[in-house]
Amino acid sequence: MASGGFVDLDAIAGCAVRAQPYRWGLIDPTFRRAELVRSLADCFPDAPRDLFVREHGDKRHRLEGWRLVEGGEAQLPALWSELITEVHGPDYRRAVEAATGLALADCSREITFWCHSAGCYLDPHPDKPEKIVSHLFYFNEDWTRDLGGALLILGSSRFDDVVEAVVPNANRSVVIVRSARSWHAFDRIVATTRRRLAMQVVFHLPGLRYTDHPEARA
Repeated sequence: MASGGFVDLDAIAGCAVRAQPYRWGLIDPTFRRAELVRSLADCFPDAPRDLFVREHGDKRHRLEGWRLVEGGEAQLPALWSELITEVHGPDYRRAVEAATGLALADCSREITFWCHSAGCYLDPHPDKPEKIVSHLFYFNEDWTRDLGGALLILGSSRFDDVVEAVVPNANRSVVIVRSARSWHAFDRIVATTRRRLAMQVVFHLPGLRYTDHPEARA
C-alpha cells in the first residue's frame, strides 16, 4: 500500500497489532512529515468545546472536546479540512483494515477533537459495543509522563493494572480493536499551562448513541 497525503498509510497498514491484553497497536510515527504535525497543532480546532463530566458511577470522566458533525469540515482550518477528507477516504480505511484484519467498509466514521486541560481524566472502560475500531492521534510535542494524560492499556478494569502507558506525544497514534476486555483509560492531567491535543477516529456500527447532555456524555 503506497503512502500518500498526510498520514503514512504504510505505517498504519503495517502496524504490529499486539494480542495482549487485547488487540491494540502503536504507530510511531504516524504522519509523513513532522513539520506537518506541528502545523496541525498550531491550528488545532478549538471551538466549540463541550465539557463532558461524570463524577459518579461507572466510567467517571472529565473531558473537553467536540464531535465533528457531517459537513463541519468546511468550518475547519484548511489544513485540518484536508486531513479530515483523507481519513474519510477509502485508502485510510483500507490501511486500518490491513492493520486490524477487520472489514470496515460498512462502518460509519465518527471524528472527535479533544482539547484536555488540567484535571481531565477518563476511567477504565472497554468502549461501547457499537465501536469496532478506535484510532487516536496525538499532537503535543515534548509531552512527558509526569504531565499526566497517558493512555493506559489495562489488563482489567483496575486503574493500576497497567500493561503499557502511552505518552501522548506528537506524531504517535494508537489503534484499539474493541472487545469486552479492551480496557483503557487516561490518567488525570496535571499540566496547567498546556492542553492534551488529540483527534479520535472511530469506525462504528449503526446505533451508536450518546445522551443529549454533554455533561453526561462520554
